[in-house]
Amino acid sequence: MNALRNVGLAILAAGIVVACGGGGGVPGSLGNSSSSSSGGGSSSSGASIATSASNVQPITVGFGPLGQSGGYINGVFTSVTICAPGTTNCQTISGILVDSGSEGLRILASALTSSSLAGALQAQTSNGSEIGECVVYGDNTYTWGPVTRADIQISGETASSVPINIFGTSATFSGNFAGFPSPPSACSTGFTENDTLDTFGANGVLGIGTAVQDCGAECANVVDNYDYFACGGTSGPSCAPSTESLPNQVQNPVPLFATDNNGVIIELPSIPSTGQASVSGSLVFGIGTESNNALGSAQVLTVTDNGDIGSGSFSTKNSNGSIPGFTGSAVTAIIDSGSNGLFFPSSITVCKDQSSFYCPSATENYSAQMIGTNGASVTIPFSVANADALFDNNGGNNAAFNNIAGPASQFFDWGLPFFFGRNVYFAINGDVVSGVTGPYNAFIAN
Repeated sequence: MNALRNVGLAILAAGIVVACGGGGGVPGSLGNSSSSSSGGGSSSSGASIATSASNVQPITVGFGPLGQSGGYINGVFTSVTICAPGTTNCQTISGILVDSGSEGLRILASALTSSSLAGALQAQTSNGSEIGECVVYGDNTYTWGPVTRADIQISGETASSVPINIFGTSATFSGNFAGFPSPPSACSTGFTENDTLDTFGANGVLGIGTAVQDCGAECANVVDNYDYFACGGTSGPSCAPSTESLPNQVQNPVPLFATDNNGVIIELPSIPSTGQASVSGSLVFGIGTESNNALGSAQVLTVTDNGDIGSGSFSTKNSNGSIPGFTGSAVTAIIDSGSNGLFFPSSITVCKDQSSFYCPSATENYSAQMIGTNGASVTIPFSVANADALFDNNGGNNAAFNNIAGPASQFFDWGLPFFFGRNVYFAINGDVVSGVTGPYNAFIAN
């Protein structure tokens, strides 16, 4: 088991850096209020989980494609089907990490095993140049590869001709991207390439956050070294940082669905404080569009709505002083299924074996206050256990934990432990969802 795979999938270019890496009424929590909900250590059944409908996609918390010997701790995975646009030339790819902290579909080139599909996909071009994307993550790793277009099918939902990113083509790839340039130094300098299954640990990432594009207005207007590159053509033989228009950026597929396109819900049951081998849940598309995705009494926190990199954030503070070493004012925060722990500033003892996690001598109970951009607030209790002991328990067979955490500097990442026992909603930027304009996060907890 590779417990060091503590990836926080928040994108560094977004200014987000972590240590690792029923009836839909408007909730009363939209104003300035304070309430509490159950912590990650709850052993009760949690919110109800939708099953088997056209807008429901199964998800599993487990080690992922590499299994126990080299996989994720607290990785939540699903499968997607991609097709050459407008055709039945398709492949279903499993082992895709579900990430509410980013937008867009990214596929590891080695997972694209259909030679006919690989041969049909073409690199997206602009002014005669092929477009590549550099994605730098919060654990100081990066991925690199071309942008292409594909139809995306998930459960009974389809998004057509969506810009997606194929990364890792500079290794071994037999499709049209075999000759795609290696990562440019402007992208790679200071970071570690993470473009193989052994290093990435997943066959791709499905970014289903609150924004529409993965970068937004900033990448459409400003050139930087961590996003889009123009390769060849008018750019010459190498790849140069470039702008990319909004329609051509890698897109969150959810807003492009014909129906159930205003957001998603990640639904996972509660688990024991000692961990669990694996966990089954659901990814539900749409909010208030079907009988199985009503907002109901969910606590709503609006989040940043700049339609740009860094969107989807709010604030968190140590309101009652329960977290040792977490001092000062509120810090920027996100709810991120792609991060496998809760990451926040604290003086809690760091693990000897896994230095990016906390290892208190005994399980400690804390709380922090989430504050939406609208001033709505909620205090969340949670537990932090000794990560080294948890990872060793049950012979290292457990992949799911609701009480692991680690250090972050001036940032609070509500990672996967927050999701157990809750239905967590992500409303798309600009959509009016159950009477409230997105983007917002919401959650139901018993």
